[in-house]
Amino acid sequence: MGWTSRTSFERSLCEDRGLPLAWPLHLDRLSDLVKDPAVIIAKAPAPGWFDEGVTRGYWGQAAEKAIRAITGGTAKRFSLGTAAIPSFRILDDFVDSGRAKVANEVKTGDGRLTSFVKRQIAKDKWLVDNGRVTDYTRNFFPSARSNLVGPDPALLAELKENGMMVKVWLP
Repeated sequence: MGWTSRTSFERSLCEDRGLPLAWPLHLDRLSDLVKDPAVIIAKAPAPGWFDEGVTRGYWGQAAEKAIRAITGGTAKRFSLGTAAIPSFRILDDFVDSGRAKVANEVKTGDGRLTSFVKRQIAKDKWLVDNGRVTDYTRNFFPSARSNLVGPDPALLAELKENGMMVKVWLP
């Protein structure tokens, strides 16, 4: 997609964020995400989390470290205790402050609703419904491999239907 074919929203997003004109960021999808009141758009952590000379994205572990640096949390393995859902779930970031049990799942790139992701969402909903987690957010960082970011419409609908917060991190 060339610069001249971008909408005014997409042009201003590129200008505001300092994105290269050719950056393949699914700006049409991003436009929908920005306009959706259920989606939080956040500025990615300070420089150093990714190398702007090489990529504007994150590798999975770097994105997880970025979230943990913000929250002070750690990865956590949960036993689910139900035969209907497989027996455990590992969340990328978890903080138990005593009052709140905050979980962050971290994804890089453009998330798609696959059968594996549906099972993850079912497990996460079980954790919330059973009080093991009180605040759940699925975070999307730009991918270092593809430079893409954000859930596709089917995944976003599934997350919203299950009451899960969505945050998209942009450079």
